[in-house]
Amino acid sequence: MGFYVVNNSRFDNNGFSYGEEKGKVNTGDAIFCTECDSPLTMLEWLPPFEVKLSKGQLGDVIFGTYNHFIVSEKFKELYQKNRFTGILTFEPVSLYQKGKPIIDKYYCPKIGLSDVHIDIDKSGVVFDGIEECSTCQKAGRVIKKINGLYINSDSRMNDDIFCTMMLPGDIIFSERFKENAKDLLNLSFIQAEHYVPSWVVI
Repeated sequence: MGFYVVNNSRFDNNGFSYGEEKGKVNTGDAIFCTECDSPLTMLEWLPPFEVKLSKGQLGDVIFGTYNHFIVSEKFKELYQKNRFTGILTFEPVSLYQKGKPIIDKYYCPKIGLSDVHIDIDKSGVVFDGIEECSTCQKAGRVIKKINGLYINSDSRMNDDIFCTMMLPGDIIFSERFKENAKDLLNLSFIQAEHYVPSWVVI
């Protein structure tokens, strides 16, 4: 089974809108590793979800200053029709562009944090410390280098969309999802083995 990572720029320069939270932002708790107690995620973004958009066309995914992305009704229907797994909830989002509300339906998907492990050796991961954690793999260390993203073959891979505890900001998709998502307007994929996060200096 192949895996793919979202390859979109967070702030799109190709004619599609990107977003940022509008008004007062409500936040909940971050998720911490149950073994080493290191923080795994940012503070959770809580309703009401309001986003102001840059100029540009509305895509089926809209990236921005918030974690992950917000998605269109078309994305949600594709997900539900094909009975994909990995998204826990779809929460409605109010969009505004040039100060005016957008009537199109968009949602904030809550993506599950998987216990799938990354093959550290194959992926060429280099950390800034020697601490280890068998649960999150990161143990609070900073990742200095990755040469690709290989999923550990011993991991149970049941979901079509997920994030790992080691890289909670990077969304991973199954090959099945990718093959059924060709009609989505602006969702770009890269094969996981060829993916290097933009913040990694090679």
